[in-house]
Amino acid sequence: MKFVIVAVSLIILSAPVFSAIITLSQSSGWPYTITNDFNYDTVVLDGNIHVDDDAIKFSSGTHDVLFDLDEDTIYFGENGYVYGRISSVGASAFDFTGNPQVYNIAVRGGALVHNISGSFTTELHSVGAIRVAMAYNVTFESTYVEVRGGNARAVWSTVGLSTSFPYNWEFRECVFNNLSLNYFDRQYWDEHTTLNFGGCNYRGGVSGLEGFDHHVKIVNCSLVTAPHAQIHVNGDSLVAVIDSNWMLTDAWNDHPSYTFAECFAAALRSGVDGDNIVKFRWNIIRSGNNYGGGRGLMITGLDGHKFTEDSGIFIGYNNAKTHQGFSGYDNNGMSTYWREHWQNIISRGNYWENWGDTSNNENLGDSAGSFSLALRIVGAGSDNEPYGLHIVGDTCVSYIVGDAKNAQNFGWGGGAITAAAMVFEEFQPYGSSEPIAGVTVESCILISNGIFLSNAGYNGTGGKYLNFENLKFQNYGGADVVAPYWTVWFQSPSNPADQRHSHHNYIWNPIYENQVSDTHWAPDYDANDSISMGLGTTITVQVNGNNGLPVSGANLWVINNYDDTILSTITNTTGRATVDAVYWWEGNNFYPVDSTEFNPFTIKALKDSDSTESNPTVGWNVKSFTLTLSGTEGSNPRFRKKIMSGKFVTGKIK
Repeated sequence: MKFVIVAVSLIILSAPVFSAIITLSQSSGWPYTITNDFNYDTVVLDGNIHVDDDAIKFSSGTHDVLFDLDEDTIYFGENGYVYGRISSVGASAFDFTGNPQVYNIAVRGGALVHNISGSFTTELHSVGAIRVAMAYNVTFESTYVEVRGGNARAVWSTVGLSTSFPYNWEFRECVFNNLSLNYFDRQYWDEHTTLNFGGCNYRGGVSGLEGFDHHVKIVNCSLVTAPHAQIHVNGDSLVAVIDSNWMLTDAWNDHPSYTFAECFAAALRSGVDGDNIVKFRWNIIRSGNNYGGGRGLMITGLDGHKFTEDSGIFIGYNNAKTHQGFSGYDNNGMSTYWREHWQNIISRGNYWENWGDTSNNENLGDSAGSFSLALRIVGAGSDNEPYGLHIVGDTCVSYIVGDAKNAQNFGWGGGAITAAAMVFEEFQPYGSSEPIAGVTVESCILISNGIFLSNAGYNGTGGKYLNFENLKFQNYGGADVVAPYWTVWFQSPSNPADQRHSHHNYIWNPIYENQVSDTHWAPDYDANDSISMGLGTTITVQVNGNNGLPVSGANLWVINNYDDTILSTITNTTGRATVDAVYWWEGNNFYPVDSTEFNPFTIKALKDSDSTESNPTVGWNVKSFTLTLSGTEGSNPRFRKKIMSGKFVTGKIK
C-alpha cells in the first residue's frame, strides 16, 4: 500500500536535535515500547509491520521522538475478535495511555490500518487506532488511518475527564477511514466517533502545561465513510480549532439491537461556563444518499470566553449538505443544531442545507413526526449575561422532495412532515424564565419549500428581543413548487403545546423571491399565548424642488396610521432623510392587534410656506418616495463655494 506524503514542517517538535535513527522491523518484537532512551531520536520502519494486537506503546518520560513512517504501513489488530474486550480497546497502533509526561511526539506519513477480517454483527471489536491520554504536544501529519469492526475509533480518548491530560494534539492533512458498521449505541454525543477527544480538560492551571494555545487542532484532514459520526470533542475549558476538513457520514448500522444511527459530522461539547475558545471554520460536511446522515454540526455547552471571533465560539464559512434519512434510520434531520448552555457564538458566512426524501415507501413521517431543519437553536447559555449570539451572512436551506413535497403537514409531531430553514426554540437561559439578550441575525438567506423562520419559545419583553435584519426569503423550487409555505411560524418542533411566547421581535428590510409573501405568517392566537412580531423597512424620502434638484433644510415628517410620528427632521444637503418604520405587526395580547392599520403612512415636507404631502402604503418593496415642493427651487449639492488661498473659488467637489 503506497501513500503520497506531503512534506510539511512539524509545529510540535521545536527544533530538537535528533541523535540517531532507530529502525524497527517485523522481527523487532511487538507490541514495541518506546522508552526515554529514544528521546531526540527518529524512528523509521523497515517495510510494513503486521501485529496481532497493539503496535506502539510509550513509557513515562518519553519525549521528542519523530516517527517517520514514510510510505510504510503498520497493520494492527490482525488477530480479530478478542473475548472480554467488548467495552475496552481491542487494539491500537499508537497507545499513549497510562504514562504521564509523554510529550513532543510527531508521526509523519505512512498508514495505520486495522487489518481485522470477518463478520462483526455479533462480535463487537472495540478499537482505537490512536489512544489519547496523558500525553501532550502530539502531532500526526499526512498519515492514513483505517479502522473497522464494531465501535471503531480512529482516535480514542479513553481516560476519564478528571484524570486525563491530552493537551495540544494536532492532526494535519491526515485521512481517516472508518469502516465500522456495528455500533452498540447511537447517541449523538457519545464516544463512538471517528475522532474522539472526550477528555481534553484544563486549559491552563495544570502544572507544566501553561501557555499552549489549543487542546485539539484538526486541519486539512479528510474523514470519510463513517456510518455514525466523525468528530466528538468534549472538555472543560475547551480550546479547539477544526479547520478546512472534509467530513462524510452515512447512517448505516448492522447491529441487531440498533439498526440505525443518529449520525453527525462534528459534536463539540463543554461543561464549564465562560472559558471555551472554539474555531470551526471552512469545513465541508456531506452525508451519504444511501441511508442519510441527518445531522451536521452539533454544539452544546459551549460558553465562549469572550464575544469575539478569536476568543469565543466562531463558526465560520462552513458548507454543510445533510440528507435526512429514511424512516428507520434518522427521521429528524438538522444541518446544524445548537443546544443548551451556549453563549458568545458568532456564526458567519456558513451554508447549511438539509433535505428530506419522501420518494419511497419508507416516508419520513411517523408517529412522532419528522422535520428537516437547516439551522436549529434551542435554549441558551448560563445565567451570566450578555448571552451573545450573532449570525451574519448564513444561508439556510431546508426542503422536502419526493411524494410529500407538495403535501407537507405544517406543524410539529403527530405525523407532520415539515421543512424549516431557521428555528429558534425555547429561547431563554437554561433553567430560567428570563429572556435572552444580545441576539442579532442579519443578512441571511432562508430557502425552503416549507417554513422559512420558526420563532418559537419564550424570548421575553423588556427590549430583549430577537433582531432580524436584511433577511432574504426564497421559495425552494420557484414557481414549480405548489406546496404551502409559511414565512414565519410560531411553534416549537419539540414542544408545540407550550412554547409559544415570542415577544416583540422584528424582521427589518426583508427581501422575498419566488412567490413568498411577507405577511404569510402562521401565529397561534390561543388566549394563553402571547405572540408578536413586526416587519419593518427603511423608508427613504427625497425632497426636490420645482427644478428637480434637492431641497436642503426642509422640514420633514413621517407619520403612521396610528398617528405616531416616527420621523421629524430636516433634510440634509442632498434633500434626503431615512427612517426605520414598522409596516406590519402580527400578534395577540399586544397592541396593535390589527397590523394593517400601520398603513397608509403620511409623509409631509415644508420649506418656508411651501408644503406638500403624500399618503403611500409602505411595504418591503415600496419604501422609497419623492416629494416635490412646487414653489421652491432646489440646488445641486455638488457645487459650492470654498475658500482657496484667501479667495472665493467656485468648483466641483471631487
